[in-house]
Amino acid sequence: MSATDTTTVQGGTPDPNNVTIDLTDDRDPVDAGESFCYTVRVTNLNSSQLTNQTVTQTLDGDTEYQSSSQGGSHSSNIITWNSITLPANGTVTMNSCVSVDDDTDKDILSSQAFISSKSDTETTRVGDFVDGDTDCEVQSISDSPDPVAPGEEISYSIRVRNGRSGSTSTNGTSTLFDIVAFLDNDVEFLSASDGGDDDNGREVEWQDIRLRRGESDSVSLTVRVKDTARDERVRIRVQCEDDEEYENTRLEGEGEPSDGKIQTSIDKRASRQEAKPGDTVTYTVTLRNLTNREAKNVT
Repeated sequence: MSATDTTTVQGGTPDPNNVTIDLTDDRDPVDAGESFCYTVRVTNLNSSQLTNQTVTQTLDGDTEYQSSSQGGSHSSNIITWNSITLPANGTVTMNSCVSVDDDTDKDILSSQAFISSKSDTETTRVGDFVDGDTDCEVQSISDSPDPVAPGEEISYSIRVRNGRSGSTSTNGTSTLFDIVAFLDNDVEFLSASDGGDDDNGREVEWQDIRLRRGESDSVSLTVRVKDTARDERVRIRVQCEDDEEYENTRLEGEGEPSDGKIQTSIDKRASRQEAKPGDTVTYTVTLRNLTNREAKNVT
């Protein structure tokens, strides 16, 4: 007589990094002074349970902590859930609720959730939010070279700033801005940084440039001066919401005709209007080159 005893071993040593984390909000947008809640979902992808796990959530500086489930504790805008057990191939859900500061408007709140090496970020719009409709400052526009000749390229560097005061830390509030550069008729678009998009050669637009409170950033643009440019300068106008600035680049010469020919003007003046026989009259002949090229062997 014999007996067989079979033991099934489920899984092996679980990998604490073999997890996913997802952070969502229950309202977007929200208004200043109102409350909303987050949901943190952590999924264990291991075939064995994970024990003694720690989950944290950082809150935006423009929110106030109200509550959290699953025994979460709050300190300095960070919620911590300790000793969390994640079942094999299972999900654990935690919740937290916050209120929006009364003086927050037309901003984006940002919150992050973490476990082991994994993280997720959720953004929540505040107020009657229109991407970048307030407090953008065009700080400077620099051009190179200046002056420039027809046919040459101009590189512009455009610096803008989020004029709202407050923290610029990682958890600070950010806003999305749109920047538009209006080009002179005497230039043609070549390229732009940061996804700047050309619209029919006359406007270049950068959309959704994210700036935290008090933060500055730059975008760049390259154009070519047309061979036929004849003005004394070329101008660029940059607008970011309600703020705008101009930059003038001096133009050397007055440009060249499209057929490439040299154009000249001639003027002759006499030293006297009346003369008697035997008098000396001096003539001054002035020949002017109207193009940007050197004229040689002119007759």
